[in-house]
Amino acid sequence: MLSTKYRLRLEAICKKIVLCEDVSLPDMIWAEKLAKSHTTARDWLQKARRQSSQEIEKVAQMIF
Repeated sequence: MLSTKYRLRLEAICKKIVLCEDVSLPDMIWAEKLAKSHTTARDWLQKARRQSSQEIEKVAQMIF
């Protein structure tokens, strides 16, 4: 189980990923390390990346 501090930090990182905002390298390294040891963190990162790529595809389809 993630502590409140870790959960809030990971939520902020995932939100940035979904919104296609820049995520700092130290934050991404921290999130990746956390995801290696916590399945919940891994699932959240995967979901955020999936949503981000879907948004990018929608924008690309609108452009072309």
